[in-house]
Amino acid sequence: MLYGVNGCNTIRSFAIYLQENLMSHILSTNTSTLDTINRANSDAFAIKEAWNDHELTEPTEDLALFLTQLSGTRVLDIGCGWGRLAYHFLDAELQYLGVDYSAAMVQAAQLSTPDTSFVVMSGTNLNVLSESIDGIWCCCMLHQVPKLELLTHLREWQRVLRPGGLLYIVLPDEESSYERMLYDENDQPEMWYAAYQPSELETALYKAGFHHIKSFCRKEAHSFTVTARVSD
Repeated sequence: MLYGVNGCNTIRSFAIYLQENLMSHILSTNTSTLDTINRANSDAFAIKEAWNDHELTEPTEDLALFLTQLSGTRVLDIGCGWGRLAYHFLDAELQYLGVDYSAAMVQAAQLSTPDTSFVVMSGTNLNVLSESIDGIWCCCMLHQVPKLELLTHLREWQRVLRPGGLLYIVLPDEESSYERMLYDENDQPEMWYAAYQPSELETALYKAGFHHIKSFCRKEAHSFTVTARVSD
């Protein structure tokens, strides 16, 4: 059967599509591999100080709302990165702890904001006492969490929050829900990316034991926010 040039290109494109989706499916069930890939990507980002090459806007409206809704002083910043937002919490005279699973990111944070508590921790295994945190701030971190691990993260966060404690999540606003591997210019795995929708997080938060769940989009910032509390 003769397909012609256009037909061959279509078949080739479809084959590539199947290959990429099959690989994504296989990887999505192997979360330890994905964690290793994403941690290596974060380490490399920190070592290169790659944030200097990006124009990053600060989520000032979300930060102000978080501080307004927070009751208490003990704040846990999950996925703190190089500590770019830490000064907001320090200026508010809060008891701040920044955690990240990338050792290189934590080292960068310690250099950029000395005399501040930054610790290497996984979001699924926080070395923090139960019911000891008043508020958790999590900005642009969950998109690196495979969807199979989402509920594990949220249940751990629920554990460390005190009754009435606040969880504040900010994520990129994507048009649809998906997860897949992103590749670098050499076609090597670079980062596992999980695009969440607000309804997904709301459902997972209910399952994790959170209440008073609200979500809203910030179209101008291309982000959405989900807030929740632990029952009193």
